[in-house]
Amino acid sequence: MTFLNSIFLAGLAAVIIPLLIHFLSRRRIKIIDFSSLRFLLQMQKSKLRWLRILELLLLIIRMLILALIALAFSRPALTGKQASSHAPASVVILIDDSPSVETLSSGGTVFDEMKRGVDIILNMLKPTDEAALITLSGKQAVIGPYSDFSRLRAQLYSFQPQASPPQFDEGLKKAAEILSASHNLNREVYIFSDFQRGVCWDVPMDIADSQFRYFAIEYRNDDAENVSLTRTEFPPQLLVPGEEFEITAYLKNHNNKALNSRLVELFIDDEKKAQTAVSIKPSGNTAAAFTIVPESPGRHWGYFEIEDDDYNADNKFYFNFEIPKKISVLAVGETADDVKILSNCLERSPDGQTTRMGQTVRPGSSTNAGYIEFTGTEVSGFSRKNLLNYDVVILNNITALPLSYFNSLNDFIGSGGGLFIILGGNSNVESYKQFIAEKAHITLSAPVKAIAEGQAGAYYYLEDFDLTHPIFKVYSPQNPQSAEIPPLKLFSYIPLDNGIALARLENNIGVLSLAAKAANARIMVMGFGLSRKDSDLSVHSFVVPFIIRTVEHLASVPSVAEEYFISGHPASLNIPGQLKASSVKLSKYNKSLTRAASNHDTADEIIEVSRGAYGAFVNIPYTDFPGFYTLTTESDTVGFFSVNHDSAESVNDVIDLQNLNEELEADIIFIDGQSSIEDEIMQAKFGFELWKYCLLLALALLIAESILVRKAR
Repeated sequence: MTFLNSIFLAGLAAVIIPLLIHFLSRRRIKIIDFSSLRFLLQMQKSKLRWLRILELLLLIIRMLILALIALAFSRPALTGKQASSHAPASVVILIDDSPSVETLSSGGTVFDEMKRGVDIILNMLKPTDEAALITLSGKQAVIGPYSDFSRLRAQLYSFQPQASPPQFDEGLKKAAEILSASHNLNREVYIFSDFQRGVCWDVPMDIADSQFRYFAIEYRNDDAENVSLTRTEFPPQLLVPGEEFEITAYLKNHNNKALNSRLVELFIDDEKKAQTAVSIKPSGNTAAAFTIVPESPGRHWGYFEIEDDDYNADNKFYFNFEIPKKISVLAVGETADDVKILSNCLERSPDGQTTRMGQTVRPGSSTNAGYIEFTGTEVSGFSRKNLLNYDVVILNNITALPLSYFNSLNDFIGSGGGLFIILGGNSNVESYKQFIAEKAHITLSAPVKAIAEGQAGAYYYLEDFDLTHPIFKVYSPQNPQSAEIPPLKLFSYIPLDNGIALARLENNIGVLSLAAKAANARIMVMGFGLSRKDSDLSVHSFVVPFIIRTVEHLASVPSVAEEYFISGHPASLNIPGQLKASSVKLSKYNKSLTRAASNHDTADEIIEVSRGAYGAFVNIPYTDFPGFYTLTTESDTVGFFSVNHDSAESVNDVIDLQNLNEELEADIIFIDGQSSIEDEIMQAKFGFELWKYCLLLALALLIAESILVRKAR
């Protein structure tokens, strides 16, 4: 038991007032016997005895009434573990300003309610106290400690939710640093958060300090309706104008009820291209697939958008892609004939035209690939070529390569280049085996040759193609304008195991494969040659579109999934080509490529360029809000990427607060933000107050006293 206003305990002295009045009001009476009343004396004795008891009872009640009033003013309280005193206090308030606090609630947003809760704490402080504010997300803001709480309020209402998850460990460390420097007896930490399970709670055990008092005030909207866009899927395809472009959006329902007819819209280059409606089961997932046809080469920006709900931060998903305006190809052959086969397919004709899919198109006209810039060399000139100047490298029928050449190819692949290895009759399988296994996860077996021409079994038919792959999709029966792939004969081949098989022989042996997904590289391996000794592929018109579409596929930029980053997290981005600048400017742009102007606007930032084995790259320490970003030098845009909302911020579940107690090894007082915060904190700090009950008991005794007085009369 403690008394919050102990000075009023002096009022207990007032209980002697009724006692003094009682004794002072008693008069000495001289008794004279009166004969005529002698018989009445015996009748009055019992009544007098009751009056004396009643007087004594009234005296006790009146004394108790005064005592209870005095106790009420002294504010008695039952103390607990968090007992406090009225000495000056140092307070640190941690505010969770992560994206999830933008959830709508009855009071605006969860973050608005948090601000009002912090204001209540500041109003509870005395002029002798001091307080500091610390934000937990993004670049940590530390305001104070100040005794002028108006300065803290001004900063408090200027805070906006940030892009990254809250860093509670850093916030608690900073709070401990501030409080450790304070000489005040009372030192308190208030944590305002929605305590969402999706965020990081990897808190070291030694952060909490037993000298400090911890309060956790929870704000959230458990009834919030939310559907989020979680990711996009960008299947393998040719990024060229005139080709169908497929992209799928995935949605997650974070509610326990089904949602019907939710509109999903697709925008590309600030233009709405398509929309569809989807239904989602309770806590379920669904997908919305779209097919469009890009009209021009170059950089393109797009995003999915769904209808507004109670949490709009996850209602957009950004992506970007680039359709090459020019594809630079380096073809390397063992002999001039090996180079010529490829030049016939890829090189422009003397009149300045380019052949593609059996058609002749002029550079600059409406062509699916823009145009292909072809460079051919025999293997003897390979070492003089800078591979970083090319988008695709083709190795055709080369016997073997020195180790240094493979090292150069490794750097080229690492920088995002596409590699097409054609293993013809001259190729030494052992020379390529290790490199292809490591970089493409494709296993080469021993070469197989047909018997003498003209006899049974003189060749093998190449007849099983993956017609769902973009290279061969034009030959699919589902395409009304599709042509047929002619019968192709192989006179020798190298079996390919693992990888993604695109073409097989009649005996189901793979002879054309892409690198396995786990390899994370754009490599294609063909287990037979283009020369007439190896196959009859070169005599068919099929060879031209096949080689061109292979080049286009390998030149396509990485998929959308590899080209976006998560807001509030670090990112590393390779810069293709040969960048000479030592730094680049990071800028945020909106969907129409004009400078962004919103509540989440960000200033330009200069980022240093690093250089590694795979060329230039930049490390971005902190990606900001979702949207489109560019990297520019003084003269050119050298990189562009998208940033998307962290899907962990969309999770509705809260952490186990008891588990948080154990993690921090501290006795944290948890308070529901929807309750009376001031009363809860006062009770936690000073115990369970009894003054109300004292007044109620005093009132009850006063009523009893009035009734007894009436009876006494």
